[in-house]
Amino acid sequence: MLEFGVCRNAACPKAATSEPIELYPGPGEYCPDCGERLDPLPAPSAATSTAPAPSAPPPVPPPPAAVAPPPAAPAAPRPAAAVPAAPVVPPPAPAAPLPPPAAAAPPPPAPVPAAPVAPPRAASTSRVAFSQDDFEKFRAQVDEAPAAPPPTRAVFRPPIVAIAAAVVVVLLVVVVAVFGLRSRSGKSGSAAVAAAQLCGSPGTAELASAIAQAYAKKTGKPAPTVTTSDSNASPCDVRFWTAGGGDARAIIAHDAVVAIVNPQNPVSRLSPTQLRGILTGKITDWSSLGDTPKPIIAMLPESGSDEVRVVQQTLLRGVKNASTVVHAPSTAAVVRAVAGASGRRFIGLVSFSGAVPGKVLAIGASTPPSVLSIADHRYPYSYDVMVGSDFRTPPADAAALIAFARSDEVQAIVTHAGFIGRHGF
Repeated sequence: MLEFGVCRNAACPKAATSEPIELYPGPGEYCPDCGERLDPLPAPSAATSTAPAPSAPPPVPPPPAAVAPPPAAPAAPRPAAAVPAAPVVPPPAPAAPLPPPAAAAPPPPAPVPAAPVAPPRAASTSRVAFSQDDFEKFRAQVDEAPAAPPPTRAVFRPPIVAIAAAVVVVLLVVVVAVFGLRSRSGKSGSAAVAAAQLCGSPGTAELASAIAQAYAKKTGKPAPTVTTSDSNASPCDVRFWTAGGGDARAIIAHDAVVAIVNPQNPVSRLSPTQLRGILTGKITDWSSLGDTPKPIIAMLPESGSDEVRVVQQTLLRGVKNASTVVHAPSTAAVVRAVAGASGRRFIGLVSFSGAVPGKVLAIGASTPPSVLSIADHRYPYSYDVMVGSDFRTPPADAAALIAFARSDEVQAIVTHAGFIGRHGF
């Protein structure tokens, strides 16, 4: 679902017309005319705000209090579980009377032999008298009943099956890890892996992640996690990197390093010498470049990024930049600082794919940076985005992902990420 924002800069024509602007992460967070950060518009709700609010349901009266039923007549005592007859009180006798046992024992597993027992108590309060012989037989039956076992204390015993299963799982994990390390120890990469290891440079990691997600959606396989690293790190099954040229089959996109200033800055072109002087600290004020007097603040992405590598190789040619150059965490951070309302003093070197909403400068007498001049390398600071493997024979999953990344099907993802397509459009 598309999201839209609106510019709130009073001096911007788009803010005056309240024109909705498509909002997406990165360059799409800023107004293309003035560079101000877009104010997100709320998403349309399922129901209009003018619809009448539903009336509240009438209060439900509380249920009537439950009426207690009349007390039931006392039930006749039920016979003890040990014998079918109800407990009786033996008649008094001159011989030593024996009361019934304090606790009735549970019934024996086998049926109790038939014995003369007292009839059940009638509804009246009269008692049934037993003879001495009947009482002795009743007591003998009670004595012969098996005693209830004493209660046992619950003792926790860990389930043996669960422990055995956990041990087996741990052993399997260790075996898989050992064989996985062995399969990656050489450059053949022929052993199959559960998921391809995916690496990208700082400038290509976001594009690599988008391509991996599209591949996972197409194949139903889990998307590999992208690791940001350079080519000197451990080998990867699938690697995205940038270079000034190489195997044309590996090229999936084009990009370049461009100089950007604030949209309100009148400067539109700098020579390579002037740009080199800014980065090395020899030129420190905008008045020497045709603008009003104010200090120059130069910004670059973090060290090790694709932009810094290209600047060192082409523009500075090995000369270190001045200590006053500010390094931001990413290209997006540089663009936000330069194109912001307080960015008139800033100049940044970023990738062409992430330069919006900054004002891109022409450098020297060369062709200004554009889609066509970058694709055919007429712009001197262009480079290519490539995908391949660090192994001579990558695993099957990695080879399939590389083939997908090099296909024309991915060019829409490349363009949406801000890069220039392989064919220059």
